Amino acid sequence: MVTGLIFQLLEWLLPVSRQHFLAISLATYLAPMSEFSERICIVATYFFPEYRESACVEPNNWDNVHRESDVHLEYPKGKAPFPAVLLLHGSSDALSESMIRRKKEFLSAGYAVMIVNSFTDDRYLEHCFRGVSPCDYMPRNRERLISEVLPVCPASLDKQAHMALHQGYIDRVAVGHALLPWERAADFYAALKQLKNDTSIQADNIHVAAYSHGGSTFLDAITIAYNNLILPGFDALQDNSLAGIRSAAVYYPNCAPGTYFHWFQSTPLQLPVLIILASDDGVVKPEECEQAVSRMNSRTGSASYTLKWFDNRHGFDMVEYPDAFDPVSQKAATEVTLAFIDAYRINDSPFSFSSYLSSWRFSTDTEKKDDTPENPTPSGKLH
Repeated sequence: MVTGLIFQLLEWLLPVSRQHFLAISLATYLAPMSEFSERICIVATYFFPEYRESACVEPNNWDNVHRESDVHLEYPKGKAPFPAVLLLHGSSDALSESMIRRKKEFLSAGYAVMIVNSFTDDRYLEHCFRGVSPCDYMPRNRERLISEVLPVCPASLDKQAHMALHQGYIDRVAVGHALLPWERAADFYAALKQLKNDTSIQADNIHVAAYSHGGSTFLDAITIAYNNLILPGFDALQDNSLAGIRSAAVYYPNCAPGTYFHWFQSTPLQLPVLIILASDDGVVKPEECEQAVSRMNSRTGSASYTLKWFDNRHGFDMVEYPDAFDPVSQKAATEVTLAFIDAYRINDSPFSFSSYLSSWRFSTDTEKKDDTPENPTPSGKLH
């Protein structure tokens, strides 16, 4: 009871991110030998019950991951084997118009592209019908569907019901009530293994492009692997789980205290990562990424992270969000992403990303600047 009263006081005095940090710190103090995911479960149970279902991950297995996730792999023109880009979508459809555009851009650049779909029918139906908290768009005859329809043929749901349930699940993911990034990391590792086992792919020449929730998933995934942590719901990952990944581009991820990335701030030094942030982001706090990256780069003496800022909103490169979409910034972000990944691609003609940045007059440090660069690009401020 005393703890509850103290926390109510903290709710009035502190912003949400600080509340989360203090709550996790308290759980760490009370259960120092527990896994990070177990501490998150404790925090959700006692302080943030609306997150309990997503935070307290049940034991899982790889067969189930393969059943509840899906991949779409396409090869570019030319002779195999190919370098590859693994795409992780955000809290939107894996095959949205923007994801298809991204796929085509990488294909045109000579990469095979694998899109990892984490919002499959199997997953959202499992969550919406058998989860503790049903989705918002639940049909009235839920009980009959659970007992009669789903065990036999989930496809018998009409199209409107499917679309409503699918969107309901995505909405829950977006607010953290389902499939937190560190649980979704299993989808990433399952897809990565499948990609490396494909004989048409150069297994040592793989790159990642991850967006929003997918970006958070990737950052948590590499944090878990690098620190030899238990993947929530599973046993420990193999020692070489990140082998073959040469670079990554991450768009506007969540770097809040409840993520593995923020809490540990320890990732592979040899893995170059470009993080693209939106200065007017109202969904996540980009300064939390900036602070974490600054501390990691300073502590290690390495510059494995490169930050690029756009004066835009969250999702500025996605046509699905017309209030945020900026076609000029989208084009500029794509060019920077392709240049960054090309710089670390194994090929006969190494590309210098730093030279590319210099030619565009972009700053290569991680600090936001108020001054406008000479001959600015149409994308606005890109730091």
